[in-house]
Amino acid sequence: MQVAPGIIEASAVIVGSARSHAIAMRMEVIGDQWLLTAIKMR
Repeated sequence: MQVAPGIIEASAVIVGSARSHAIAMRMEVIGDQWLLTAIKMR
């Protein structure tokens, strides 16, 4: 989801054989590169 120009927040579910994990990330564009500015995993 684009929350503002140059800022994206994304989420995913990682499924393993024993358990699953949710992950959320915030990425911001700096010049011509993306920078991961926040990550949370549960």
